[in-house]
Amino acid sequence: MREIRRYLFWIGYDGSKFPEMAKGGTGFGVMDLLKQTIANSLFDSQSNWLPEHRERLKLSPSSRTDAKVHAIRNAVICQVPLEFAELDKTPEIKRKFMGKWSELVNSANPGAMRILDAHSVSAGFCVRRNVAYRKYTYRLAVCRSWQLWETIQKEPTIVCFSERDYAWRIPPGFSPERLFNAGRIFEGEQVMGSFYKHTAREKRSEPYPPNALKYILHVGISAGEAYSMENDVYDYYNVTIVAKSFVREQTCVFMSQVD
Repeated sequence: MREIRRYLFWIGYDGSKFPEMAKGGTGFGVMDLLKQTIANSLFDSQSNWLPEHRERLKLSPSSRTDAKVHAIRNAVICQVPLEFAELDKTPEIKRKFMGKWSELVNSANPGAMRILDAHSVSAGFCVRRNVAYRKYTYRLAVCRSWQLWETIQKEPTIVCFSERDYAWRIPPGFSPERLFNAGRIFEGEQVMGSFYKHTAREKRSEPYPPNALKYILHVGISAGEAYSMENDVYDYYNVTIVAKSFVREQTCVFMSQVD
């Protein structure tokens, strides 16, 4: 058995700076950058990567996010070869690694990712099951008038550029009260089969159909704020969904109905 040690990483990232979150796509996703960052801090240059090191350094995220989606705090398990597993041996060593990771990320893709913390965990720790809850937040930017909406559809203002990758920009008519009332209906245990986006053909090809029973702890809406530029174009709202289950697909479908 290959000897490894497992570490729990906490990261945040700007989804607009990556084509995808998980590995297996273009090679330039969030997990790809995180792996290369850790590898360079452990093995130095690419020429020093031995095949056994490459195979034993593995990442497993707690929750995947869709392309262009941001994460404030997401958990990732990192499997490190035992001979290099001293990431948090002492506070001084940990600070050194944290500084090195920050330097590498900001050199490769400035502002794209923050490694918030890292510490070793037991062999039995499961990053997917040992989770208290998952929190999804959607920023809504509601245009204040139809005349303004028609204008910015033809010629986006500088404010539109600032919000383009960070908010769901929708026309006037959004009702916070209606969304709040709809959210109350979804709290608790729900059968969410109709919220899956799989086609009938895909469902027939699945040997084991996904569990459609989900538990939503909380759905709430609160006043939001501009991402970077105060303005008189949009009113802002934050819609927050808290769940123990994976409800990424279901919340996307739910939110697509708000406008």
